[in-house]
This record gives sequence, C-alpha cells and structure tokens, in this order.
Amino acid sequence: MSMPLVRSVIEDGVQTIQMRSDETRNALSLDLQRAILDALGQGVAQGAKVVILKGSRQAFSSGYNVNPAGRSDYVARDDIFADCDRLAEFADFMKRVRSHPMPVISQIEGYCVAGGTDLLLSSDIAVAADSARIGMPNVRALGISMLATLWPMVVGPMRTKLMMFTGDLISGVDAAQWGLVASAVSVDEIDRVTMALARRIALMPASMLAVTKLAANRALEEQGLDVLMRASVELDAMSHFSEPVIHFWKRARSEGLKTALRERDAPFAGDSFSAILNTGPRA
Repeated sequence: MSMPLVRSVIEDGVQTIQMRSDETRNALSLDLQRAILDALGQGVAQGAKVVILKGSRQAFSSGYNVNPAGRSDYVARDDIFADCDRLAEFADFMKRVRSHPMPVISQIEGYCVAGGTDLLLSSDIAVAADSARIGMPNVRALGISMLATLWPMVVGPMRTKLMMFTGDLISGVDAAQWGLVASAVSVDEIDRVTMALARRIALMPASMLAVTKLAANRALEEQGLDVLMRASVELDAMSHFSEPVIHFWKRARSEGLKTALRERDAPFAGDSFSAILNTGPRA
C-alpha cells in the first residue's frame, strides 16, 4: 500500500500539512496538488484556523514534476495552446492556495526551487531555515515559473533579474534579508518557531483572519497579480518551444534526466552572483 502524498494533523487550531513525496523531493505533480487542496478543505471543515505547509528536511519542493518519458505532467509536447491550458491549471492551483480562507505558512527547509518558489509565494507567510536553498534554476533550460512575474513586486526588479539571469540559488538568510521570507532561523529551531507563530495567529477569530487576509491580498490583485500570472503562463509556454528547452528534453530522453540536469548546470559551477557581489575589500 502506497504512502499518502500528504500527512495532515490538526492541533490547537493549527493544521500541519506535510508533503511526503520524498522520492521526487516533493515535486508538485497534479496528484500532490490535489492532495494539498483536499487537505486544506478538510482543515476548514475540522475547524483549523492556520495552516503550516512543509516538506522534508531535504526539500520543501523541487518544483513541478519532471518526467522525460512524457516530457512532464505539466507540459504539453507539441501544441503551445494545449501547453498554455495545462500550465493554467498549475497557476489555478497556486491561486487556490493564495485565496484559501486560512492563513498559510510555508516552512522552507532544504531545496525550494522552480515551482517550489511558486508555492512559497502563494503562501501568506514563509519561514525558512537559514540553510535553505531557494531559486529558479529552471530558467537555465526548462522555462520560467508560474509566479515569475510576482518576484519584482516582492524583492524588486534588480534582485529578480539577478535570480532569473543566472538561475543561482540564495540561502534562507539572504531570502529573509530580501523580504522573500519573513524570517530565517536555524534548522534545529524551525519547527518550534513556525508552530509558535502559527499558534499565535490562531488566537485570532477565524472570521477576522479570513477578512484580513482578503484585505491584504486585495492589494496584490489591484496591482494586477492575476494578469501577471496569466502572462507567466503564456511566456512559459513560449519558452518550452525554444531551442534550449527542446535540446534539454532531447538529452533527458536519450541520456537520462540526471545527465541533462548535470549538463545544464555545469557551466555555472563557478561563483554564484551572491559570491561575486560579496567579494572584494570592504570599508
């Protein structure tokens, strides 16, 4: 009997949803997305007020589910319009997480990359381990992400472009300094800190949490978040038909995914942009 894709526990008004697809580092397959949404619905029905969404020590999420044999369960092979439609389903999942009536706190440990950053940005608050590794390496040869257009609103255009022009990863500490996450704490403390924060929020009446979340999200909506998400879908679909992405999938199918990823990342083995910008004499 296979293990459920998520584990949900409710205590003191706090629902903890743990993604348990360890073999894929919690890649956001369509099945995992459905499991998360089902668990969120059950939390509301059982009176939870706040959600903690977490993965494992090794990975919050490695992104969307990549399968060379079928290209992936989120990319249509030959039709750019079908590709847009499938990607729109993933964007809709992120929108449903964002609009969920309970506050959603993402607990970020290990890798949070590609589509994993979409899930981070869809949550209301994120707490990261200082050792977390966050970024969009997918831009090197796989496409962009569903919430790529939200990054400039969160960390500013220049930092967004540093991430997108290199595919480099940043630490949880850097993410906190940039405002991408609310705080970075040691991996030994993250469970305690995140739960303490969730319990503090759960002291609020559920109705007031729902309405204040609506108020805070309204600002993003008025700035055109849904329009920007649709733009990301269309641009991502366009990128899937570009030469670098086509070449990546050819290599993944002929030589295996690990080989294709290794070849993709090999030219970037030197210093990351963080190391480059933080070197040199300081006053």
